[in-house]
Amino acid sequence: MAQPEVFLSYRSSDRVVAERIAQALRGKGLRVFFDQWWLTPGRDWRAALEQAMARCSAFAVLIGPRGLGPWQQREVSLALLRVDRGEALPIVPIRLPNADAPLSLLDLQQWVSLDEAVSDERALELLARGLRGEPPGPELDAELREGRAGLCPFRGLLAFREEDAAFFVGREEATAQLRRKLEVQSFVAVVGASGTGKSSLVHAGLVPALRRDPKLIWDVIALVPDKRPLHSLAAALLDRLRAQWQRDELRDRIEDWGGKLLRGEIPLAELCGDALREQPGTERLLLFVDQFEETFALCQDQAMRERFLAVLLEAAQDPRVRVVLTLRADFYGHLQAYRPLTARLDDCVVNVGPLDADELERVIVEPARKVGLEVEDALVAALVKGVGEEPGRLPLLQFVLEQMWRESGGRRFDHATYDAVGGLEKAIAHRAEQVFAELSESQKQAATTLFLRLVQVGEGTRDTRERALLAGADPALRSVVERLARGDARLLVTSRDEGSGADAIEISHEALIPSWTWLRELVQQNRQFLAWRKHTRAAVR
Repeated sequence: MAQPEVFLSYRSSDRVVAERIAQALRGKGLRVFFDQWWLTPGRDWRAALEQAMARCSAFAVLIGPRGLGPWQQREVSLALLRVDRGEALPIVPIRLPNADAPLSLLDLQQWVSLDEAVSDERALELLARGLRGEPPGPELDAELREGRAGLCPFRGLLAFREEDAAFFVGREEATAQLRRKLEVQSFVAVVGASGTGKSSLVHAGLVPALRRDPKLIWDVIALVPDKRPLHSLAAALLDRLRAQWQRDELRDRIEDWGGKLLRGEIPLAELCGDALREQPGTERLLLFVDQFEETFALCQDQAMRERFLAVLLEAAQDPRVRVVLTLRADFYGHLQAYRPLTARLDDCVVNVGPLDADELERVIVEPARKVGLEVEDALVAALVKGVGEEPGRLPLLQFVLEQMWRESGGRRFDHATYDAVGGLEKAIAHRAEQVFAELSESQKQAATTLFLRLVQVGEGTRDTRERALLAGADPALRSVVERLARGDARLLVTSRDEGSGADAIEISHEALIPSWTWLRELVQQNRQFLAWRKHTRAAVR
């Protein structure tokens, strides 16, 4: 009997470790499809990937620190679709250090944890057995438990992603409303207070619904505007084209495309068409602009703001393209002030309000049930009552649930666990102060400098997050970022700025700003300086 052909799905940033895994599996007698080995120069690599996916008899998905890439999303969806059809396809997630597990894969029993050196022979044997469809056996049971360790079913302060859709509950009605709106409108704004789950609604509600569309095949390009929204848009489009540019060339192309979009020298619809051609058979493109309020809060160039909106509206005129943006409710007036959009706003807005009591109960109970976590009934009632219908408290609930999961070891939630993490009102501050107290004095000084860079003070609006780049930062600052972005803290989120290659840092959720006493007081004490800095930057530009 021939050994199975294993399809190894990975993100381009994890290519080096992916090849090590492929080599190790070959050493164990498995036939591995690793695209760099099998794609013929000059051949349509997209068609080759689809064919390899269709014929493979086992599927391994590598999850690195940056999560699943856009092509991985497509590959994982195809693998899960084969399982849904009743095919016996072993799927084994491989988790690297500091990787945030996709919740939709939590029900898979065979998880493997590896380091970047791929040096754990017992973990590799567990991986090989899983891909052959064999049980781990008693001698590898500890490795199996370790692979699933730390897989929390709650997102804390982080937004739900597409790969978390199976654990995203309570927003089915809003998802259906948004889906219906997109059938008749090509430009839709999702509006709600901070903390109502707008980003999660699109990522984990709308996008999976589009993927399941039996009539159309969709692709999704997502971006956050930042200070230069047109250049952020250019970077997102270039990322989709998957060309192997060097860092300097990519940065130059982002500058070139961003400038051409600003000057109207290249239509966005044309670039979207290029992105669609990268995936033959794909018929629709969702262009998702998350945290659109950054266009007003961070971008100080009015001409660029107006051009960004104009470009999005122009793209939405292409029948192949749909544009969705999320916007904090306190910035809605800024959107209304843009005349070309004003007449359309009544018909293209989906308002996101707080969840009701039944929906909140489902948010608590259903994810817990899926992982066999027991939750005390009285605690559920207390949590629901504590959250109430006040806008913006969903992140607090998710954070408390995540902290209780860590406190209890993922076994049982009761009032003792709830009290230990500080409850709804104090959980964020409680955890933040715990982590902050562990820092050295030099790290605390570095943290003070860092957080002043991560907050944009509001003028007539609430304070917002601001993204900062850490290129060549001092060791104390980098150690602070590493500690505060770690899985048990998650007060910061890190990503890679494709244009510069630098680390991009931001606060995990704006709820942290008013909830953490130290940060709230730091911002208040420096508010005049932060406002001066904001206006000075605008004047310099």
